[in-house]
Formats: sequence, structure tokens, C-alpha cells
Amino acid sequence: TMDVPVRYAHLHAALGPDLFGKINTSKILVVGAGGIGCELLKNLVLSGFEDIEVIDLDTIDVSNLNRQFLFRKEHVGQPKATVAAAAALRFNPRARIVAYHDNIKNTKFGPEFFKKFTLVMNALDNLDARRHVNRLCLAADRPLIESGSAGYLGQVQVIRKDMTECFECQPRPTPKQFAVCTIRSNPSQPIHCIVWAKYLYGMLFGQKDDSNSVTDLSDEKTDQGESSTSQIIDEEAASHKQRGLPFWVFYKTFHQDIKKVASVTEMWVDRLPPSPLSIDTIMAAKQSSSSSSSSSSSITGLKDQVVWNLVQNAEVFLESTRRLEERRHVQGESTWDKDDPLALDFVTAASNLRSHVFGIPLQSRFDVKSLAGNIIPAIATTNAVVAGLILTEAYKLMRANGNTERCRSVYLYRQPSNKKLLMPAQLEQPNPACYVCGNHFVELRADTQRLSLQSLVDDVLRKTMGMKDPMVMRGGDILMETGEDMDEYEAEGYARMGMKSLEQAGVADGVVIQVEDYSQDLKIQVSVRHHVFAANQNGDDKLFEVSGTPTPSAPAPVPSSSSSSSSSSSSSSSIPSKSAEKQDDGGVVIVDDDLEILEAPPAADVAMDGGKRKRQGDGEDADTKKTRKDN
Repeated sequence: TMDVPVRYAHLHAALGPDLFGKINTSKILVVGAGGIGCELLKNLVLSGFEDIEVIDLDTIDVSNLNRQFLFRKEHVGQPKATVAAAAALRFNPRARIVAYHDNIKNTKFGPEFFKKFTLVMNALDNLDARRHVNRLCLAADRPLIESGSAGYLGQVQVIRKDMTECFECQPRPTPKQFAVCTIRSNPSQPIHCIVWAKYLYGMLFGQKDDSNSVTDLSDEKTDQGESSTSQIIDEEAASHKQRGLPFWVFYKTFHQDIKKVASVTEMWVDRLPPSPLSIDTIMAAKQSSSSSSSSSSSITGLKDQVVWNLVQNAEVFLESTRRLEERRHVQGESTWDKDDPLALDFVTAASNLRSHVFGIPLQSRFDVKSLAGNIIPAIATTNAVVAGLILTEAYKLMRANGNTERCRSVYLYRQPSNKKLLMPAQLEQPNPACYVCGNHFVELRADTQRLSLQSLVDDVLRKTMGMKDPMVMRGGDILMETGEDMDEYEAEGYARMGMKSLEQAGVADGVVIQVEDYSQDLKIQVSVRHHVFAANQNGDDKLFEVSGTPTPSAPAPVPSSSSSSSSSSSSSSSIPSKSAEKQDDGGVVIVDDDLEILEAPPAADVAMDGGKRKRQGDGEDADTKKTRKDN
């Protein structure tokens, strides 16, 4: 008979000694410490879970405080994982919580790391990280509880290797929803900057909204540091504020806030940090240039399809901000309207300035108007319900020693369905066509004469299939290898190899290539079929299409050079893709910095994903590595 502490007496009585004992001795990994993650950590420590580890890369922002209740104003700028762990321990000092302010895709969080946990719980904010955790749990054979929220909608899903479908068994359409933390701190696409600009418009000229905190214009405090440095920065901020709202907003959002984000070095391991802007430097450069940009008066005459340069965007931002401020004093608050020319000017200029800061392609006024979408508010109670459902499914898994027979996928609706807001559903069996958990072929239809090996890695394997550092092999030859552990000679060789088309590299119609990602224990075979695509209505130049297929009964042999050998495979589902950078991001909605909803998708369009690999297998000597082709 175990000695039960007084604080757990009610749990012991309600759950029974067997289940409570399993809970109390289990080891839990929580990935994500945002809206759902905060609720989940609180639930775990109050339910008898004492051994918990939590991973989150993000830092706390003012906009988190209205729903992520473990955080307070004094925590702004600090790591979410660290603060959430400390706050959760106040609910139960007996618990042991290890916090990692790190990226879940860091190689140290590999399959061996996951194997030490009884159960993994996801509370993430992006599709790529969710795919990554899905694959690690499959590789480590550990149960995973997925979760998501969007406004009033939510879902919880249990994933177990060989028992249920994995996260990637069903098609995942190109995400149209983005997490608040992505919009606020780490944009990577033009749409991220456009939505941020709409938030800024609402803060400056719309109705007061405490949840809209893209920046804090009333706070002149700066980053921590020596008092003399802080005094200089405060004086600089005060001087810009005295010049009027346009200059103050420009300085705060494109200089001061950017310097703060850039100082979080962990966020910029895989990309260049943002570069702060100075309005005085921009204007001085314009005046000193003999071929200076058009003035504000000529900018208004530009056609909507023309992309403004940096100087033009700065001028339009200052002018539109000034005029919108005057209009607000006369007409009062307003909501953003894409058909309002002045509002569109502001959002176009603001989004382009932010894009320039983060190294993202600028957009024309026409493109901004077409990309701008709607916003879904973050609902704290939705996160609370979802976190409770996660714990319910965890109880079922614990009681059955990991068996998923009694587990369910549970959907939270905004409106009752058959008088129910919560709708449970049977867990689906693994999809036999899933290349992640089904170990089957993937068919790549591509223009092998034009698609380069580098595009195969970047656009097909990384962007479309979600891999991080894939290794591509044909027979016994390594065609492409990626990763940080290559020396300069290897990197140069693969860079030269990457310029070749698939056909030039010996990957022609009928060839089967192997792709390996050792960190996620993922190995797939890709059957390449040559295909020339017709231009679509938008004139996009599509170069490839990926589809998941059952394993062919008689796969084509892998030649050592270009061949016309055929491979019989019938595509059961496909997701069209292209190597062109332009993407259709229309109809975007913004969600809480938790998962977008996992809706039951149609039986077509299987999304492809991947992971990361080590350059050498366990115990493999460099002299015995497969032959490299680097010329």
C-alpha cells in the first residue's frame, strides 16, 4: 500500500490506487507552453503528475497575458517554458518540472530523448513542428496526444504507432491559419507581415482591444542593460515621440521592437536575424542619391501592381499614418477595410517595411489587398476545455497501459450538434497509403529536365514533405546531403551538384531514389516519373507534384545511371505543388499561439512530410560511407 500524501488523497480515492500509481510515477513531455500549454501544465501538476519536462522556443509577449494565465506583466520578454514551469510548481511544489527554452527540432531532442517518456503531449503552434513530433513519437514508439484550438473550436487526438492513424495519415491542406507568436516575432511569409500590419492599424485607429498588443506604444522602457545605455535609448525614443505619431510608431515598431526580437539569438539559428530600420537613415540616403526614388506626390500615381521600394514605403507609411490620425480625430475610430485607399496604403507600407526588416519579399498594393484576410480571436476557455480533454485521454492511456481501445478523438464545436458541444469519434486505423507510418512509396511527378537537385531538396523534400536535412541517394551513390556537420569541401561539392537537373544527375523517368532522415528514423523511397505540366490559370510554372501511393508489387530496379525503366504505381491521393515561391495565402485567419484545428479532411490530397538525419549511421566509419558524387 503506497503512502499517499494528503494533497493527493482525493485523487487516490477517485482514480483508484492502480491508476493513481501509474500517474504519479509516469514521465510526461509537454511540447509548447502557450495557451493550451499553460492550462495543461496546471492540470498535470494538480492531477498527480510529478515528473514533467516542457519545451518551448518562444518568449512571453504582452499579447499573451489575456489568456496564458501563468504569465504576468513582469514576465514579458522571458522564456515561456521557464516561467510556465516555475508558475506551475506553485500549484504543486512536489512536482519536478524541467524546462527547455529551445527548438523542438534541435537534434538533441531525438528519438532517444523521447524514449524516456511515458507519454508526449503536443501544444504547438505550427504544422512543421507537429509533423516533427509525430515522427519522433513513431520512431520512439511513444503515445502522443495531439491538440488544437481556433476560436471556439478545438480538438484532441490520440496517436499510437501501429494502433491509430498518425498525424500525417490524413491530408493536410496548405495552412491558412498562423499562430500569433509567428505574426508577432518570427514572420517568414508576406502574409505574416500583412496580418501584423492589420493588427497595427487596429491598435492605432480602431476600437480599443486589450488582446491586440503587437507593440506597446505607451511603454518607453527599453531592454535591460546598463543604465547609461538605457538612458541613451530612452532619450532617442523620446525625441522620436516629440516628432509626432508617425515618427514615433515607425521608431517603436521598426527599430526598437526589432532590436529586442533580434537579441533573442535562439530564434535565429537557421535564418538571419531582423535588421532594425532608421527613418533618418532612409531619408538621408534618398536625398544623397542622384537617382533618388519618387517623392510622395508621385507615389500616389503608381499603379497598384508596382512594388514600392524602401524609401517609397517609408514615405507612404509616414503620410498615411498622419492622415489616418487626422481622420480619427474628426471621424472617430474605424475598422480596416481593404476598399479604403488610405487604410490600404497604411497596411501595404507597414507590411512591406516589416518584410524588409525580416528579409521577406515585398508585395504590391494589389497583392496586399488580395492576400489580406480575416482574424479569429483567441478564446481562453477553449484552451481550458482542450487541456482538460488531453488529461482525460491521458487517463485512458494510463489505465490501459498504452492501449488506445477506449481512447477517442474529441471535437469541440461552437454550436451544439445533437445537443452536444463535445463530439467524440472513434480513432481511425493507420492509413495504408501513409508514407510516414506505412513505410510505402512516394510518387514524384516532375519535369526532370528543369527541376534541379537543389529544388528537389528545398521545395519537394523540405517545403512540401516537411523534412529538415534530408539525404538523397540513388543506388549506392549519395546525390545530395544536407546538414550543419558537413565540412567546406563537402558543402561546395553538393552545391555544385545541386545545380544539376534531375535528368543530368541520373534521376530520370522510372528511377527510384531513397531519402533518409535518421533523427526521425524515417526512410522513404521516391519513384520519379517525368511529367511536363501545363501552365495554370495564374500562369504559375509548376514543376512537380507529390503523391502517396501503396507499395508497388514490382518496383522498378534502381539503375546506376539515367534509365527509362518503369515503375508501376497508381496514385491514391495527391497534393499539387510547385517550386515557384509564390503561394496562395488568401483567406488567412489568425489563431491563438496553439494548434490550428485538425478537421477531418477529405480522402484526397495526402500531405507529405519528413524530418532530419545524421550524416553517418551508428558506428559507421567515414571510410565506409557510400560514394559521394560532388561534381
